[in-house]
Amino acid sequence: MNNFFLVFFLVLFNLLNLRIGICQNTIFAKVINKDNQEPLIGVIITDDQSKGQTITNENGEFILNVNSFPASIKVRILGFQSQQFLVESSKFQTISLSEAILVLPELKVYANKGLEILQNAVNKAVSDTSSMTYLKAYYQKTSSQNGKYTWLNEMYLNMESGQYGVSRWQPTNARYAHAIDEFASSNFIFLCLSSTRTLTHNYNTAFPLNNRNISGRYSYKLLNYVNQGSDEEIAIIECKPKPENNEFFFTGRILVNTKSSNILKINGKFSDIKSNRKVEIDLNFKESERGFSVFHNLYIVVKAKIDRKNNIEKAWLIAIQDLPNLNKNDKTYPLFGIKDLEIFENTSYNEKEWERGLPIKYTAEAEKVIKYFGKKKSIIGNIK
Repeated sequence: MNNFFLVFFLVLFNLLNLRIGICQNTIFAKVINKDNQEPLIGVIITDDQSKGQTITNENGEFILNVNSFPASIKVRILGFQSQQFLVESSKFQTISLSEAILVLPELKVYANKGLEILQNAVNKAVSDTSSMTYLKAYYQKTSSQNGKYTWLNEMYLNMESGQYGVSRWQPTNARYAHAIDEFASSNFIFLCLSSTRTLTHNYNTAFPLNNRNISGRYSYKLLNYVNQGSDEEIAIIECKPKPENNEFFFTGRILVNTKSSNILKINGKFSDIKSNRKVEIDLNFKESERGFSVFHNLYIVVKAKIDRKNNIEKAWLIAIQDLPNLNKNDKTYPLFGIKDLEIFENTSYNEKEWERGLPIKYTAEAEKVIKYFGKKKSIIGNIK
C-alpha cells in the first residue's frame, strides 16, 4: 500500500511539473508601432527552434509556446522592419516595431506607375488558373448588438484555394453559441471565404482589381516603395473610387511585390451606401513555392445600423497548415449558398482539438463573450 501511494504521488508530481513547464514555456506579449504606440494587427511571430507560429490579434497580443527559454523569435509584418528577439522568460512584455524605410517613387518618369504594377499583378494571377493550394484554417467570429453579445462562432476547416480564391471547403470541427432570436448575419462565413479572392477576378466592376477592367471605377496612386531595388521590393499603392462610383466602393491600400508581381496585402474599407454598411478588411498573402500569392490571414469587421440598432461583427480567418488535399471523408461545401447556423449545427465538435490551444490569442472581448454565454441559459450552441 505504501508503495502504491509513493508511485501515485510521484506520477502526480511529474504531471504537475509538466503542466508548470508548459506554462513557463509560453511567451505572452504585445506588439506595437514604435512611433505611435498603437497595437499592430496580424503580426507573424515564429519560434526559430520549433518553427511554431502565431499572429497578433486586434489588440496586438499573442501567445506562443516554445520548447525552452531563452527562445529566439522572429517578428514580422509588411511595412515594418522585421526583427529577431531573444526572449528570456514567459513574463509579459511589449515588443516595438519600427516602420520600414520608405522611398518616394519617381512620379515624373512614371505618370501612372501604380496602375501598371497592379495590372501586372492581375495579369499574373489570371495566368495561374490551374494550380490549387490546400490549407487547414481557423475561423472565429463574434457578433454584438448595441454592445450586447449575440453570437460566438469558431471553426477549423479545410480549404481548396487558387488565384481565384476559395473554391471548395470542409468544416471539420466547430463550436458556437448564440442568444435566442438575437442578431447575427446568416452568411458571414461566405463573406470571409469570398474575401480571400484578393478582390480580383470579380466580374462585378464595383470591386477593384477585377480582371475585366481594373481602372474602370477606381484610380490608383503609387505612394512609395519598401526595400527598393531588392528582390523584396514592395510598392504601396493607394486605391480610391472615381466620383461616379458612389454606391458600393473600396478605399484603401494594396501592397505588391514588384519583382514577382504578387499581391501581398489589401487593407481598407468597403462602403455600401444603400444598406448603410461599412466593412473594414485586412487581407494578407504569402508567396508559394510556385511563385504565386497564397492566402494567409484575414481580419474583417462589419458595422451596420439596422432598425436603430448598431450591429458589429468581427471575424478572423487564418491559414495554419498546408495540406496535400481535401479530406475525402469530410463533406465538401461550395463557396456560395452558405448559411452559418446550418453549417455549425451540422459540423462535428471534438473538444480535444480545442484543448490544444488556438492559433490566435483570445482578446479580452472574446473572453467576455465566452463567460457571458457560459452563464446565460437562453442560448443555443455547444460552447462549454
